[in-house]
Amino acid sequence: MSTVDSRVAAVLDRSNQHDNSDDEDALIAELEEDESSMAAFREQRLQQLHGELARAKAQRNSDYGT
Repeated sequence: MSTVDSRVAAVLDRSNQHDNSDDEDALIAELEEDESSMAAFREQRLQQLHGELARAKAQRNSDYGT
């Protein structure tokens, strides 16, 4: 089960209180307003992807699953 980032959850909660809760562009714009949080999230995600790719490479090199 995936967890929703607290910042995203807060935006979603606010959006559900308004009539235009289906406005995806407004949601994205609101999330992009806080660049420092987005930069930190990007860095965290890059580190996660790096770890996943390293693990996949190690498994491939050790003939994992064959």
